[in-house]
Amino acid sequence: MVPRQDIPQEKVQYYAPLEQLMGQQVDLVKNIWTEKSGLRSQLHPKSKVSDTYTYLDSTARLNYRIDWNAPNSPTELEVSDTKIGATIQVQNNQGQLDFELPGTLEYQLKQQDPLTVMTITGGFSPNRVQSFRIDEGASQHRVGQLVLVDDGDVRSLLQNTKLKVTCLSKQSASGLKTDTYQVRHSIELRVPPMGRSSDGVSVEKNVYTLNVQPFFSAWLKPGYDIQYQVEIEQTTKNNAVYTQTQMANLSVPLS
Repeated sequence: MVPRQDIPQEKVQYYAPLEQLMGQQVDLVKNIWTEKSGLRSQLHPKSKVSDTYTYLDSTARLNYRIDWNAPNSPTELEVSDTKIGATIQVQNNQGQLDFELPGTLEYQLKQQDPLTVMTITGGFSPNRVQSFRIDEGASQHRVGQLVLVDDGDVRSLLQNTKLKVTCLSKQSASGLKTDTYQVRHSIELRVPPMGRSSDGVSVEKNVYTLNVQPFFSAWLKPGYDIQYQVEIEQTTKNNAVYTQTQMANLSVPLS
């Protein structure tokens, strides 16, 4: 039921590439429906209808605009084609905007009723996170050393990087061998955007050298089959968390 003959045409979301969206006001419309009871009391007593009905309570009309105020241009940050936007969500019979954009972008929101302005103040391309790989050649060169390369090179742009390294082996510490790799021990290491990292981590540009010998020495014995599982958690300045897992199989030389 509606208190008039027309129902507003909804437009509940709009997403577009950043370069296209920037500086443009987007108007969104969402009808808010409420379930009520007492329909029979409004109609003829012999009407065969359910007593509950849905009523058009209100219509949320919200607007947003994306502005740019970062030191570098969208092109320089490689985010021009990144799709962002918003959807109207209903909570407590009120419409509100739910923005969706990569967690690598930093922004501020300002309400200028009924307009919401999102100003992007910095960040980087989401393609640069989750770009770690294990350099197996360098890692094999020295027992007890694990070398990671961050092809995205974003350490200084993050809030924090956490590395969880798990050692698996086919041989136990006492030498008992199995057909499959078994989890032996795990460690967690943290790398801040600048300054000294956790003990055991050395960072040179985008190369992370992990000295795991002190932690996994019981399994780094000649002839042992070792597998490393590295879980990488990158937290952006916008508190978005990106994760990835890398695996590497290595053999400890006999001598």
